[in-house]
Amino acid sequence: MEVVDPAELISGFRRVDLSTATPMQLRGVLNDIRRVRARFDGVEAEIARRLKTTSPTPERDIAASAQRSNRHDTKVLARAAALADTPSLSDALETGSLSGDHVDVFTKVLASLDGDVKTGLANAAPELIRTAATSGLTPEEFAANLHTTAERIAADGGMSRFERQRRATRLRTWTDRATGMWRLSGTFDPETGARIHGRLEAAMAAMFATKTPSTTPTDAGEKQDHLRALALLALTTGWAAPKTKRGEPGTNTAPTDHAKHADGSRRTDHSDSARHHDNTDQDNADNADNTDNAGQDNIGKCGNRGDGDGDAPVDGGVSVGVEVGGV
Repeated sequence: MEVVDPAELISGFRRVDLSTATPMQLRGVLNDIRRVRARFDGVEAEIARRLKTTSPTPERDIAASAQRSNRHDTKVLARAAALADTPSLSDALETGSLSGDHVDVFTKVLASLDGDVKTGLANAAPELIRTAATSGLTPEEFAANLHTTAERIAADGGMSRFERQRRATRLRTWTDRATGMWRLSGTFDPETGARIHGRLEAAMAAMFATKTPSTTPTDAGEKQDHLRALALLALTTGWAAPKTKRGEPGTNTAPTDHAKHADGSRRTDHSDSARHHDNTDQDNADNADNTDNAGQDNIGKCGNRGDGDGDAPVDGGVSVGVEVGGV
C-alpha cells in the first residue's frame, strides 16, 4: 500500500505552469489534488477520533478549527468511527484512492440498514471498497453499488423490496444555525408517500383555490413550496392562513347578498356563504380521503424540492423536506 505524501504531490503540481499546461497535465494536477484532499480527510478523521478520547468538547474543537459548514463536526466524527470500524476505508483514504465523501456514503447506507442485511454489507465492505477504489467510482456510483449489494443480501434473506422501504422510513428535524429556521426532512415508502402527498394536495386545494396569503413568493416553484409548507402546518397544528384585505391581489372579492335592518341600515347575509363553505369543507375532506388511494400515480407529482441533505430517497421511496421560520 502506497501512502500518499501530500508534500511530494503539492511540490509536484506547483511546478506546473497552469497558464501553459496541456489538458493532460491539468488532469494530472487535478488527480493529485484529489489524492491530497483524500489524505487530509483521513488525517482530519484521525484527529477527530483522538479529540473524542482526550477532549471534553470534541465537536466544539473541530468546529472552531475547521471553519466549515454547519454539522461538519458531526460528519467528521462519524467518519472517524467508520474508519475505526472499517480499516479498508482508512487504507483507501491513506492511498488517496477514495475520499471522505465515499466514507460518508458508506456510513449513511450502513446506518439505514439493520439486522442480517447490515451485517452482510459490513462483511462485504472490503471487496466493495476495493472495487470502488480500483474502478474510480464516484461517491454516487459507490452508493448505488452499496444499495444493490444490500438488496441482494436482503433478497437472499427473503425480505421484500417494500419491506425494505418501510424499514428505511426516516424523519429528521433540526434548527439551521445560519438561518434560524426549523427544518424537517423525511423519507417514506411509496405507499405512505402517496397518502401524505394526497393530504397535502387536498389541503392546498381547500385553502388556496381562490386566494393566497401575502407571504406567497412570486416564483412559481417557490410559491408551490411555500403553499405546501403552509398546508402541512394546517394539517399538523391547525394553523390558518392569514386573512388578506378586500381587493388585494389573490383575494376572493365575490359580492355578498345584502338586506336592510329595520332602521334602514344595510346588513350582510352570510347564510348562503356559510352553507357553501360547509359543503366545500366536506368535499375537500372527501377529496383528501380519495387521494389516500391515489397510489403510485401520485408519487411522481410530489414536487417537494425539500432539503434534507440533498439526498435521494432510499430504494425508490419518497423524500420530502420542509423549512419553517417565524410562523
